[in-house]
Amino acid sequence: MSVLRLSVALLGVVAGGVPATGQVSTVVVPDAPSCAKCTIVVRPIVSLGAVDGPGSFDNVPFSVKVDGRGRYWVTQEVEMPMVFDAAGKFVQSVGRKGEGPGEFRMPWALMPVNDSVLVFDVTRATMIGPDLRPGRTMSVPMGLRAGALFTWPNLAFLTNTAGGGRDGPPPPISRVRFSPAGVEVLGTFGPDRGDLDPRYPLFQILGEAQHGRVWSADGGGGRYRLSQWNTAGMLERSLERKPDWFLNPSDGSAKSMAQPNVRAFQEDSAGLVWVFASTPRPGWKDALPKMERGVQEIATRQIAFERLYRTTVEVIDPRTARVVAQRVLDEWIVAALPNGRAAAYS
Repeated sequence: MSVLRLSVALLGVVAGGVPATGQVSTVVVPDAPSCAKCTIVVRPIVSLGAVDGPGSFDNVPFSVKVDGRGRYWVTQEVEMPMVFDAAGKFVQSVGRKGEGPGEFRMPWALMPVNDSVLVFDVTRATMIGPDLRPGRTMSVPMGLRAGALFTWPNLAFLTNTAGGGRDGPPPPISRVRFSPAGVEVLGTFGPDRGDLDPRYPLFQILGEAQHGRVWSADGGGGRYRLSQWNTAGMLERSLERKPDWFLNPSDGSAKSMAQPNVRAFQEDSAGLVWVFASTPRPGWKDALPKMERGVQEIATRQIAFERLYRTTVEVIDPRTARVVAQRVLDEWIVAALPNGRAAAYS
């Protein structure tokens, strides 16, 4: 079965620069690392998950988060959220299947709020308290899911995964506030409106808010781009990488399941952005099940993602628009966590 392993990555770099102002244009970040002596160091610190039974994983995690008490929260397809203590010991699952109070249909996205965690479930969100008991539930517009929290309950950015309507796809990020009645959308924005590539629709993933700003990354479109936003939803920086290794696998089609993508990222206390890009492993096709003649689709559970992907880690200094350091890991990183941590699925 599968085990989720969390690892530490540490890097110390001092760099200067000035913030972008005025008209924002996209800056292409060159390939050559700016710090020849810098090394990305990875150290395993804790393992989550059992071979079977309580605390085991049946599928790739949707979301991995850490609450204010240092507990690890994990959601996966169809299953209830699981909670592990700071040492990796399974504590309990939260909620049960259903649509009533304390029940979930498909809990996937998590947003820590101090010692509590807000669990997003299709068109509603439930606050789970420090005692792991469900509290109030609020309605959420279709397609919105957890993103970056600035101040509770007044301001957060949520990602918009809803499909396009008569006027095309909506902007991929919503600026919201929370109330007992539900989530109120204050405005929408994003680096683009519409698709960059019709085969890979554009959506955004969000990092944690830092210093009154937040970074987003393209989660689709076959593009490696980072955008920095202020609390008003105004674009302040746009950085793009165009490395050869971010292209489609040479032995696959444009519809390959091994399409490279930015899986996770995080800004550290020094203002450096750690990017975890999923890239195809050598022999990645072995991760896909054998398809019978005439079959056009396969279930997610049939794909061995840990054999499909490995991770290219890049540390980018947004002030100088340079890659500081880079390292390729055999592990598949699925989430970036605070304090230099990342979750690897194996």
